[in-house]
Amino acid sequence: MKKVVLTSIGVAVIVLAAINVNIALKSEGISKSIMANIVALADNENPGGGENGGNGTILWERTDGDCVYTFTGKAGAKITIFGGTIITIGTDGTATYTYGNGKTECASGGNQQCTARYCPPI
Repeated sequence: MKKVVLTSIGVAVIVLAAINVNIALKSEGISKSIMANIVALADNENPGGGENGGNGTILWERTDGDCVYTFTGKAGAKITIFGGTIITIGTDGTATYTYGNGKTECASGGNQQCTARYCPPI
């Protein structure tokens, strides 16, 4: 008898928790950022035929660019970056290092596949 009562109480607590979560979700609704993600995932869906070749692949416009880093310090000071590259601070107290083709930006609507890359941190 004791086991049945405890089991009933446990089930009641779980049911009340589920109802509470459901009420909270309904009252708060879906946030704008979650809705934007849902819309973004739904955009450009092409399961069969059409401009993207009919295989569901989303195609992108790819833009490669350089990563430009600016350093400040005492004129003539030497700085080691990326595990071995040494740059020297100029007479104006600054130095610039360009990491060629270090980043890739992807925008939907192009004609190729794309993986975004970001400038590595120093």
